[in-house]
Amino acid sequence: MKPLDYYNTLRPDQRNAYAIAAGTTLKYLRAHVFRGGGPTRTPSNRLIVGLAKASNGHVTLDEAIDYFLVRPIHQLVFEAKHKK
Repeated sequence: MKPLDYYNTLRPDQRNAYAIAAGTTLKYLRAHVFRGGGPTRTPSNRLIVGLAKASNGHVTLDEAIDYFLVRPIHQLVFEAKHKK
């Protein structure tokens, strides 16, 4: 599941708990990560991992990386393995 889709399933009180469990604040998530026009910032690696873990299995780490990073993790792994 995409991180934004998971976030949108949460009630307001659950969103705050999710933010705290991920290692950030709800204000930061609203302003920079899950805002209406798309993210204003790419979350740090630490926050991407935190968002995946805090979802309790609803968002995998691969899904979070694919959602937030321009080049999906699968492409990066492929390129690393086939780099000349």
